[in-house]
Amino acid sequence: MENQNTTSAPDPPWIKWTARIISTVFILFFGIMALGPLLSNGRESAALSSDPQGWILTVYIIIVALGVITAWFREKPGGLILVISSLAMLIWLTASLGLKDIGVALLFACPFLISGILFLSCRKKS
Repeated sequence: MENQNTTSAPDPPWIKWTARIISTVFILFFGIMALGPLLSNGRESAALSSDPQGWILTVYIIIVALGVITAWFREKPGGLILVISSLAMLIWLTASLGLKDIGVALLFACPFLISGILFLSCRKKS
């Protein structure tokens, strides 16, 4: 019988870098979007208001940022954080905004869902 090697070839590095670029660009975009009004004219931004939806979005941005930072060093835990938080945000936004604004929910959730899936697909095999 032949001795077959069961180890697979390493994943191409472009998968990891694509996930890193997508997640970093979008976390910077959403962070600036959340803090932009506060920094530009001194008014209260939506993320820092007393509105509960603003606070939920702020917590989401913080969790996703932690997921992105984690995924840069450890793909599996960071990817799981991104996937779980993205699905939770997609469900919450769809429930709170309704199906008429599904585009908003997809805009907030999909970049990090895609990044999380890419991070999980390129994690080191044990």
